[in-house]
Amino acid sequence: MSVLAAGCGSDEADNAPHPTVALRVAAVSTDSDSVAVSSSGTAISVERALVALEILTLVPCGDYDRRGFEPVNVDLTARPPLELDAPGTAPTYCGGYVAPYAGETPTLAELEGRSVLIEGTRADGTPFRIASAETPLVTLFPETAGTPFSAHGLLLGFDLATWLGAVDLDAAAVEDGQITLDASHNTDELAAFEARTASATAFYADTDGDGALTRDDQAPVAFGH
Repeated sequence: MSVLAAGCGSDEADNAPHPTVALRVAAVSTDSDSVAVSSSGTAISVERALVALEILTLVPCGDYDRRGFEPVNVDLTARPPLELDAPGTAPTYCGGYVAPYAGETPTLAELEGRSVLIEGTRADGTPFRIASAETPLVTLFPETAGTPFSAHGLLLGFDLATWLGAVDLDAAAVEDGQITLDASHNTDELAAFEARTASATAFYADTDGDGALTRDDQAPVAFGH
């Protein structure tokens, strides 16, 4: 799938062809023993994770255009993951921007009025549902500013272990057999979840193109702030 917007930024430094952008967007877990996708052997199993992205932009190293993508709704748990292919605007990139949004006419109906929707179960089988309308702008850059990375085999990963790490689902109120975190239910736990959005977002090298981490401790090439 190729959804891209016109590049923005400074004029390109040269007219030479650049590596194609091959960007995948998916849920990951840096602690798969605690949080994983559709797993019965973890404390938390996430069955579905949806996000509406308004801004998804790669910032190049040097005097090149940025590579921007059109707004897109993503099922982060889908396999194979969403892949965004586009002509490259630079040899390498040094950061990016990501921002979710809460729209009225999403392509995924469950996201109407929401930026994020996550559904899953606790270890005891109790289902939970997290619905957020938060719309932060997340800035991503390497641990050492200016360190280049390739976008030809890049993963935008949303780390479920980090996102849910501060959420105490065991302490959350259960109503009608389900835990709900939204603007009206378990609001403190929702706030804890939303506070982790930036730190849960990162770019990872995805050289094998599977849209997954090679191991739980794989370091990002750019961290969310």
